[in-house]
Amino acid sequence: MNISEVSARREHAHLVATLIAAACLAFLFFAWPRHEQPKVVVETAPLDDSPPVPKFSIWRPFFFTNVGDHDISMPPGTSFVIRPVQSERLYLVTALQLLGPSTGLTAEIAPGQIRESISEVVVSEAFGASDSTVKVEIPLELDLAKGDAEFWKAAGLLVIPAGDNAKKLKPLPIASSAPTVGDPVWLATAVYGGAPASQYTHRANVTGVSETGGVDYAFENAELSLQAAVGAPLLNSAGEVVGVHLSGQADGTAVVGRGISADRLREALEKLL
Repeated sequence: MNISEVSARREHAHLVATLIAAACLAFLFFAWPRHEQPKVVVETAPLDDSPPVPKFSIWRPFFFTNVGDHDISMPPGTSFVIRPVQSERLYLVTALQLLGPSTGLTAEIAPGQIRESISEVVVSEAFGASDSTVKVEIPLELDLAKGDAEFWKAAGLLVIPAGDNAKKLKPLPIASSAPTVGDPVWLATAVYGGAPASQYTHRANVTGVSETGGVDYAFENAELSLQAAVGAPLLNSAGEVVGVHLSGQADGTAVVGRGISADRLREALEKLL
């Protein structure tokens, strides 16, 4: 037997051994008795009834004026984005009282003085989704010739066109009806105490509704801090705006708020737009 024949037989024997080993492994894999693996059940926390709040719908507004500027590091209040039915444009709604001494300005900017007093407005996302500010337009001015100054002071609203940066903002729908006594509502903003800053909504129950569109409500969480919450939207369970928060107070045992209803908001938009 020559060397080549010996080499061929060795290769043949190695191939046969490899095939036998593979067959044994296959038998063990398919024929060996197995135990069923336990099914993994993912536990999820129960969902509450908080309404949906789109990202980039709640913002902190800052005004630069001839009677002082707001400090970017200390938000004066909250604003929210809407698209009124009578307009194709996006707007931010906030509280008129932000244009006054309570937010660090040296004087109040009254209706009729808004466009001549404000030089720039920027907003930042309320929950920290972006560290940058977005420039928006100067708030819409009231036509005092129509005699609506007292209405706007009573309504306490400020409406700001989003302008060229509207694509960065997401609107909230406005409810077709106002809340009634006993209804739950949710304040949508980041708070400075009593709840995580990342919590989007804070539940309250309506305790009173006036004929002029005022809404009173009591929060279920008596530890909430409502700092910089002025101007925030009040939502129903569907995430629709049913009101605007304008003031709040705490007495150590309860936190209550007062605002205006969606009916009053729509009336204001009709007058302004």
